[in-house]
Amino acid sequence: MNTAAKISSEKIFPKRRSYRSCPKNKCNCAVCGSKLKVIKEEFLTSKLVYIPEQLKMREFYRTVYKCECCDKKGEDPHIVKSENPTPAQVIPKGLPDQTLVADIMQRKYQLGTPLDRQEKYWAAQGVYLSRTSMANWVIEGSKWFEPVIDMLWKYSYKEPVLNADETTSRTLKTDKGKKIDKLGQMWICSTGRAAKKKIAIYEYRDSRTKAVAEELYYGYTGILQTDGFQSYGSGSYTRVGCWSHARRKLIDCIPEKHKKSKAAIAVGMIDKMFKYEREARKEDYSDEQLLEMRREKIAPLVDEFYKFIDSLHPGNGSHLAEAVNYARNQKAALTVFLNNPLVDMSNNLAERTVKPYIIARKNFLFSCTEKGAHASAAVMTIIETAKRNGL
Repeated sequence: MNTAAKISSEKIFPKRRSYRSCPKNKCNCAVCGSKLKVIKEEFLTSKLVYIPEQLKMREFYRTVYKCECCDKKGEDPHIVKSENPTPAQVIPKGLPDQTLVADIMQRKYQLGTPLDRQEKYWAAQGVYLSRTSMANWVIEGSKWFEPVIDMLWKYSYKEPVLNADETTSRTLKTDKGKKIDKLGQMWICSTGRAAKKKIAIYEYRDSRTKAVAEELYYGYTGILQTDGFQSYGSGSYTRVGCWSHARRKLIDCIPEKHKKSKAAIAVGMIDKMFKYEREARKEDYSDEQLLEMRREKIAPLVDEFYKFIDSLHPGNGSHLAEAVNYARNQKAALTVFLNNPLVDMSNNLAERTVKPYIIARKNFLFSCTEKGAHASAAVMTIIETAKRNGL
């Protein structure tokens, strides 16, 4: 274990030493009978100890003073109260302290424990916390994150590269109680691999339209890396494509155990590009070295790939036709990385940012209201940004 790991371990797990004293019949020297003296502590082993969590009720009081002299004279006594010692509350006049609200959020969104299971857990501890109350606490608590999230957007817009993606998010009702029949969308924005500030932002919207993309990225003039989804096709930014998506569409065209098919040949070319890219990242190339490698090794492969793609004439409506058309239509977006060392070949960073929400969604399934969906986005933003920064 390296030094950093030792320091981290000591912070998380305070040490508690256990000793076994010398047996009474062995504390004296077997030769001369003198009392034995401790010369060192010999380490044997270490064990991780679990101490069950606790819930405590914190009560706040303040002192009230009155003038006894006025009281004795029958006059209205002068009363003075000490300042209110109660700090700002996450849930004003509510039961939970901020530590409990944070724990509920973490269990649901980071550990994938939906509120109905949390309700059962706390009931087993002898505490009744209804899932409805906890849902309201999450919604109200998430409002405290809004100024932070606004600042995260401002910092993100200063970065030269952003990665974007989206995934479905089921919401049952509007905030006014009207049933929602269509799937909503959780939009994800992540600062690029080389970003100075590691940020992951989640935003819930009721659709996947072009208008949403224009709203979220309005005024951004950097590079936005996405898949081939057309809603990202407008804006002041430069849109960059994803070779992993192009590769995935070709993979779907390869017949089982058919390594010499046209799609397999095209995939082989892309794999060579990714191999050079991985090796450069592993060797920690500078921006200049990376650009030189791309121009010398990857650019010829890109040219070869598109010559091969242009030579194909698949049947209309086939999977191969879809993959070929995708590669052709995305050519301008897929080749930007050759001249910009800050841009990756793939949008995998955004997809990795989407994944924690997808995993959590498998457990809680849906949001009851739009407020709940927006709260989910806010909490995920805080959790995943903290994780990206090692917090």
